[in-house]
Amino acid sequence: MPATSDGPLLLDTHIVVWYAEGHPTLKRSQVERLDRAAAQDGLTVSAMSARELAWLTQHGRLVLAPDVRTWVGRLQRELRITFLGVDAEIAQESALLPGEPPRDPVDQLLCAAARVHGLTLVTRDAQILRYARAGHVRALSS
Repeated sequence: MPATSDGPLLLDTHIVVWYAEGHPTLKRSQVERLDRAAAQDGLTVSAMSARELAWLTQHGRLVLAPDVRTWVGRLQRELRITFLGVDAEIAQESALLPGEPPRDPVDQLLCAAARVHGLTLVTRDAQILRYARAGHVRALSS
């Protein structure tokens, strides 16, 4: 993740989990970049990521202690993370994305939210990063 100023950040689901849990997958320089962004602009996460976290915990694919509701609440209180809802503009943009957007509908919603709100999407998702390289969305590879 470059140390340039990319404006407000929108974190993909896996990034918010890694960041909040101090996962070693994120390098110290990446965590410092997220910390700086949190202090300057705050960090944004899509409400769809909250849904994805709940689904993953419900189906035993992720454990968030003590439970997903408390964990998500901690994101808001302690990490200054703002959740961005899916409104009509984002929903429409997700269906009208130019070029060849990611196939996953949640990834399409993330790209749409980033485009509509001028956010830089932080992800490791190869399809989103390919879409960003095509110039359709701003993204940082973590």
